Amino acid sequence: MKLLPSLLALVSALSLTGCFQIDKNVQVKPDGSGTITETITMGTAMITQMKAMASGFGDAAGGKAKGFELLDEAKLKEEAKKMGEGVTFVSAKKITAPDREGYTAVYAFTDINQLKLSTNPPDIGGGGNLKMTGKGESEPVTFALVKGKTAELTVKTPAMKAPAKTKDEAAADATQEAMNEAMLPMMPQIFKDMRMTMSVEVVGKITTTNATNQEGSKVTMLDVDFNKILADPAKMKAMTKLKDPNSAEAKAFLKTIPGMKVETVNPVKISFQ
Repeated sequence: MKLLPSLLALVSALSLTGCFQIDKNVQVKPDGSGTITETITMGTAMITQMKAMASGFGDAAGGKAKGFELLDEAKLKEEAKKMGEGVTFVSAKKITAPDREGYTAVYAFTDINQLKLSTNPPDIGGGGNLKMTGKGESEPVTFALVKGKTAELTVKTPAMKAPAKTKDEAAADATQEAMNEAMLPMMPQIFKDMRMTMSVEVVGKITTTNATNQEGSKVTMLDVDFNKILADPAKMKAMTKLKDPNSAEAKAFLKTIPGMKVETVNPVKISFQ
C-alpha cells in the first residue's frame, strides 16, 4: 500500500495483529516540567493466547516459563530511560475489564526539551519467553519550549515518507495494486479493535496555536480508531491509492475519514500561560 503503510508506521504498527489500544498524553507546565500518562490495553482473548504461547515455549525449553504479563515495572523503568534525560518512572496501575486488560503508567520529566517520544510501542511481555515489540525504530516526536510570561511550545513529529521509487515503477505499481486488493478483505481481522491516540496538554490556557485539533488546553496529535476506519471499505480502498502522504490531496483526504484524526501541521506551535 502507498499511503497506508506510512500511516501505520506513524501510529506504530505492531508485529502482531490488532486489538491493541494505546493512549499517550503529555502534560507540560510553563516551566518545562510535566508528566506522560500512557494507557495500554489488549483484548483478553489475545492475552490468553499469549500466555498459552509463553507457557508452550517454556515447556519446549524444558523449564518453567515466566508468564506473559502486560504490566512489568522493570520494563517500564527501562522505557523511561529511552525517553530522554530527566525522565523517570512514577507509577503503574493494572487495568482489568471484562473484555480487556492492561495498565496505565505515569512518567515524569524535568525538561520537555530533553523529551523524545518514540512512535513505536514499548516492549511488552517483560522477562518471559515471549515478547511483543514494534517493527524497527522510527524517528521520535521532539519538543522545544521557550519559557516566559507566555510559554512557547513546539512539537515536531516524524514526517510520513512516500515509498521509494523502483526502476520498473509501472510493473511495481501493478503488483502493488494486486496486493492491495488481496489485503483489503483481511483488514477487519488484522486491525479489529485497534486504536492509538496521542495528545499534548498544557497546564494553563492556550493563547494561540497553529494546531487544527485543539480542544481547550489539549491538542490531539493523533487519534486513529481502526473500527471506524474499517467500517467504510470504500474510504479504506481509496486511502491505499494515494501516493504521496505529504501532498495536499492526501492531507485533505485524511480529514474525510471517520475515525482518523491526524495533525497535519508540522511542527505544531502552542503558546500558553
